Amino acid sequence: MLDIRDDRQTVMTSATWPAGVRRLASSYMKNPFQVFIGSLDLAATHTVTQKIEIMEEEEKFYRILRFAKEEMQPNDKAIIFCGRKDGADSLSCEFVLKGINCQSIHGNREQSDREQALADIKSGEVKILIATDVASRGIDIEDITYVVNYDFPRNIEEYVHRVGRTGRANRLGTSLSFMTRRDWGSAAELIEILKEANQEVSPELQDMADRFKAKKERENTERSAFRGSFRGGNSRGGNRGGGGGRYGGGNRW
Repeated sequence: MLDIRDDRQTVMTSATWPAGVRRLASSYMKNPFQVFIGSLDLAATHTVTQKIEIMEEEEKFYRILRFAKEEMQPNDKAIIFCGRKDGADSLSCEFVLKGINCQSIHGNREQSDREQALADIKSGEVKILIATDVASRGIDIEDITYVVNYDFPRNIEEYVHRVGRTGRANRLGTSLSFMTRRDWGSAAELIEILKEANQEVSPELQDMADRFKAKKERENTERSAFRGSFRGGNSRGGNRGGGGGRYGGGNRW
């Protein structure tokens, strides 16, 4: 950036506008103006039906097998998102062993392999692409009918990007997301996304959000109580005279 002339013009485009991107923009842009389509609020496309299933971690594999073998129709195409590269490799190997034709794409694959995977899903040579978040942005395959979040994304912005891989070019699509107990921190934000798109919010998902909120409130209360007692202990232990000091007969940590 230092080697670029001062009167440059810088343009940034983004489907979402999280705090980290805003800070980046403010660091490198001078007196910018903003053009946006629709709302700046985080929202998923309304052409996608969003389905959420809550289950145990060990149930996910059998659920995705049932989806691939029984629920996908001959003309359907799906992108299945995994949280880790080794997870994508493992799932694709399991699919091959089960006779399910698929391709995979992630950061450890050679560029030629990635391009071949995309070509295969676009042409219909394969109907399933197993991917990490390397495929959640900037990839435009118009006829993807399903997005499956095998591993729920780390943040809600990534969820919106993943869901946006289907329902493109005025087509309709479906997203199917598996959630486990470790994902409960995302439940409240997910509910807001679902409500904005007029999607169903299950009682199980609402209960997950309520329990996480109660947990955080309880932790904050306990933390405040601990800090209060800690300050009180310091003030009482401040006078070390006569009591043997920190390691003597006085108050101990």
